[in-house]
Amino acid sequence: MVQLTVPLQRKSWLTKAWVGHLRDLAVFDRLEEELMWSGGTKVKPKCLGGDMVLLMGLGEEKAVELCREDVDSGLPMFHSLKKWSLGLKTRLRLVWVACWGIPLHAWDILNIKKIVECIGDVVDLEEVN
Repeated sequence: MVQLTVPLQRKSWLTKAWVGHLRDLAVFDRLEEELMWSGGTKVKPKCLGGDMVLLMGLGEEKAVELCREDVDSGLPMFHSLKKWSLGLKTRLRLVWVACWGIPLHAWDILNIKKIVECIGDVVDLEEVN
């Protein structure tokens, strides 16, 4: 078991973040550009996994406007758009994990899985030559 203690003051930047659920995952590749066209605001989207996107630099007025535009235009980008809170959790998050200090005699799939499984599920292992 791994227990993390993260002081909230170190994550104060999240108080200005919004989380959106995309209607179409293909939109993510052009999301930053789409958001800029819809209001000129420079928003930095970050994929959270699944259909969830973290939107950095989105002000409250612009978020409300985006929600209204979604309904008015008939072309919604998001299922929902909410201000970030501690209660928001991702269902799926794919990350790379780099492990240092593993003795050579322990370099095999079973041992690597044991190390990584304490933080999630192993999807694939990359061969190292």
